[in-house]
Amino acid sequence: MYLIVYTCPDIAYLVGVLLRHVTCPGRIHMQAVKRVFCYLKGTSHYKLEFQAEDTLTGEPEIYVDSD
Repeated sequence: MYLIVYTCPDIAYLVGVLLRHVTCPGRIHMQAVKRVFCYLKGTSHYKLEFQAEDTLTGEPEIYVDSD
């Protein structure tokens, strides 16, 4: 759960919203689940990669895109 919340907050939010409708899902909810699965399948090759550099500048460079 820790990894999901801090590495994929967009997916964690979507799963939380969809879980509200587990007891009585409608067609729109099932379409949303299919969209989430398509998104996960299309982005399965994405990864976080950390590389060491020879010189340290003191401050890390951080890039985030959670659209």
